[in-house]
Formats: sequence, structure tokens, C-alpha cells
Amino acid sequence: MKHVAQEVLQMYLANELSDGERIEVEDHLDECEHCFHRYMTSLHLFDPDFLMSPSFTEDTMNEIRKKTPAQGKQNKTFIHYAIAAGLTIVLMGSGVFQYVFTVFDEEQFHNGPSITEKMMEGTDRWMTETERGMGNE
Repeated sequence: MKHVAQEVLQMYLANELSDGERIEVEDHLDECEHCFHRYMTSLHLFDPDFLMSPSFTEDTMNEIRKKTPAQGKQNKTFIHYAIAAGLTIVLMGSGVFQYVFTVFDEEQFHNGPSITEKMMEGTDRWMTETERGMGNE
């Protein structure tokens, strides 16, 4: 097996190869452990000085600040949650939730017809009335 030359690896890292050559190198690196190890070593030594500008960090932080919600908006969200929690406590203390649960006692809930049964009865009643109405015409 022919190994990839170090110069070719450097050109690969610098993105100076044609698409065909790049694919060949990638295929070879997939198969050859020796060349892959050399590639990883070269990758650690490669100095891509062209990739980042001197103001990269500052520009990135400015973009983050633009996209982060303002402090006032966070305060509004907190206030909404506080109001919701307060109302929940007031309603629980006043017994509203207890009343809701006692309106439908368990015996009535289990012995009464289900929602599906009620819908089927209503649909059957409607169909019967519709058929009677069509027979009179």
C-alpha cells in the first residue's frame, strides 16, 4: 500500500487539493492507520492563522449580546411566574380545587356512562330522527 506523502497531507490540511485528490486522500485515511496517525499529528501542528481574525472573540460576544434577551424581558417572565404561583396558592387555600374534585365524586364518575357512550347515544338519536324525517318526505 502506498502511503500519502507528508506534503500532500499539508496541502490537504490547507485545502489546496482538487476535489478528486481530496476524495482520494480521505479514502486512503479511512483505510490506512499509519497515514491517519500522521494526519492527526500534522493536524495538531497545523497553524491556521487565516481562520480567525484578531477581533473574533469581541465580535462573537457582541453577537451573543444582540441575541440574548434583555434583562427587562427576563424580569417580566419572572413576574408572570410569580403571579401564576400566587394565584395557585390563593385558589388552593380558598378550596376552589377541592370543590372541583368533590363535584364529581368517584361513585358518580365510575357508575355513569362514559363520554364515548354519550356520544354514541347522541349520534344514534340523531340518525334515527334523520331517517324518520326522510321517510316523511
